[in-house]
Amino acid sequence: MGLQGMINDMLEKADFDLSAQVNGEAKKLTPNNWPAIAKLISTAENHPDVFAKIADEIHKKAEASKAPVLCITGTGGAGKSSMVDELIAVSSSTSPRRPSASSPWTRASARPVARCWVTASV
Repeated sequence: MGLQGMINDMLEKADFDLSAQVNGEAKKLTPNNWPAIAKLISTAENHPDVFAKIADEIHKKAEASKAPVLCITGTGGAGKSSMVDELIAVSSSTSPRRPSASSPWTRASARPVARCWVTASV
């Protein structure tokens, strides 16, 4: 089997989808519970039938929450991920990074280069 064969075998055995197994993540859902948020997003994307069973509970929590919601959409290749990376880097309290002079966020227009809809709701 060799080392590479053992590595491939281990990765193959460990590669399985857990997003269909929702174990109370909806009850634990808070703006700071990143693991629950990530699992519920994966469940919604990969198992809509499972997500449909808990969607009402999540929607009720969302209506009661004061957490801001930022929705970013755009066509493939528009730069959505780059924009999010830039926003996180600039707004992170642990990072001293500021937008560079070439950043679209420092221009007078303060508009991103990519054409996207950005909506914030508080």
